[in-house]
Amino acid sequence: DLARSVVHAIENDALEGTFNAAAGAKPLKTVMQTLKAAKGGIGFTASVPYFAARIILGEMADLLMWSCYPDNSKMRSTGFDYEFPTLEGALRDLL
Repeated sequence: DLARSVVHAIENDALEGTFNAAAGAKPLKTVMQTLKAAKGGIGFTASVPYFAARIILGEMADLLMWSCYPDNSKMRSTGFDYEFPTLEGALRDLL
């Protein structure tokens, strides 16, 4: 979907500005649980306290600990359709 969204933006001269190509966003915990389920339940997940992540990773911990929710409505309004609109579908296709 990412590659297709870039091609879509390049091929449409009327598109201007910035676009979020993400089909949707989930908290990291949900991503990890979904990835584990897509792999057939194989894997290990553990919670890390924020202060520990901050000590180890510094400011990079913010990227891992706080979820972001990009808005893809601008991309969808241009007629772009996501082949994998859900995390589950994308992970199953990749794995």
